[in-house]
Amino acid sequence: TSAFDVATLLLQDDGKLLVGGTFGSIGGVTVNNLARLSTTGALDAGFPSGAGTGTNAVVRSLTVQPGDGKIIVGGDFTAYAGTTVARLVRLSPSGILDASFNPGTGATGTVYAINRQEDEKLMLWGFFTNFGGTANQSLLSRVLKDGGPDPTFTNYTTSGFVVAFSAPSALLTLANGEILAGGTSLASGVFDRDGLLRYVAATLPNITTPPAPQAVLAG
Repeated sequence: TSAFDVATLLLQDDGKLLVGGTFGSIGGVTVNNLARLSTTGALDAGFPSGAGTGTNAVVRSLTVQPGDGKIIVGGDFTAYAGTTVARLVRLSPSGILDASFNPGTGATGTVYAINRQEDEKLMLWGFFTNFGGTANQSLLSRVLKDGGPDPTFTNYTTSGFVVAFSAPSALLTLANGEILAGGTSLASGVFDRDGLLRYVAATLPNITTPPAPQAVLAG
């Protein structure tokens, strides 16, 4: 069992389970905030464990790339396995830092949710004022496959539409390109809603309160 808090879980196609959060051990073995369990529930011997592995702070979000099985990890950490990073990393399927993924200065605050689009770009949602030095990607950012901010994406937080929230929780990209961002105490300066924001391409966000949020977004 984990010594502290589990913040995120991700089941891989092979049945193994990625676990992220704030913890220092699982089953008596040292792991630092990130681990993988086998189908039996035991620590996966093929994933790093022991002193000097994992992150130096909480892991909040996980996703796996199809095809190559690489793992995207987000949270509030500034180091992975002793290497300085900026709250977002990509790992090989065996948990080794992927140097070809370079977010530069990365996120200035916690990455709470990651969603992979069909074009392999990543959507990030969290408490950051910019990503990769790009100010128009605060709170919500789109990231290219190489880790850099997508220069074609603007989330309007710097053009008069300011989103505030006390607890971001979930993110989903729809097939039509719209983005659903879920959390608690969402406010825009124009409208106030608890629950869900819907971002529509080339327009200001539309704000929606779903009748049953758990049926729209999980996590």
